Amino acid sequence: MTVCAVLVGAGASAAQAEPVSLAVTAGTGGAGVEVALHRLIGGGDVALRAAAEGLTYSDHATYDNIRYSGDLKLQDTGLYVDWQPSRAVGLAVVAGYQTSLRRLGLLGTPASSFVINGVTYTPAQVGVLTGQVRLTRVTPYLGLSLRKHLSEHLFLKADLGAAFGSQPTTTLTATGAGVSLIDLAAEAAKVSREASHFKTYPLATIGLGYDF
Repeated sequence: MTVCAVLVGAGASAAQAEPVSLAVTAGTGGAGVEVALHRLIGGGDVALRAAAEGLTYSDHATYDNIRYSGDLKLQDTGLYVDWQPSRAVGLAVVAGYQTSLRRLGLLGTPASSFVINGVTYTPAQVGVLTGQVRLTRVTPYLGLSLRKHLSEHLFLKADLGAAFGSQPTTTLTATGAGVSLIDLAAEAAKVSREASHFKTYPLATIGLGYDF
């Protein structure tokens, strides 16, 4: 999700920025679109921006000798305030909140015996492991935005920031009847710890926009 900012331009003075801009973006949060209202305060120093972006990604990872297939789904919508302290530089400070669906689906099929919570299980005892890692749904965002006009109305923008969440939560189930629910809960906790680096989700975005 993210998404980030479009505020006042470098390459054209903020005082002459158009009241509304629309941009398409791409970055670590996926592909997206955003609309901004300028000239809210100080003749263009502050902008209010709404944005949405999304991404799906598949990968593989190993936890405790279990090979998982993972499908990551990101859907972010956000509302941001962009403030440009210096019109000459064209660099904006961005703050806001995102409402997000950040979910990692897991599917694991053990090929050999392995240990869960100190207990050794065979593949037949476990069967297929399915799980889901969920990240924080509402997160604050803080970042920087730079905007450069290519013409009177067309501009390029670049944004760098991060969304700050809490510890991910994981659910894990097994189709086999031979695995302890307590041990499954312990395995889920380990997966959550492995995914803890997603608590702070970096967002780098580039975009192409138009002032109306």
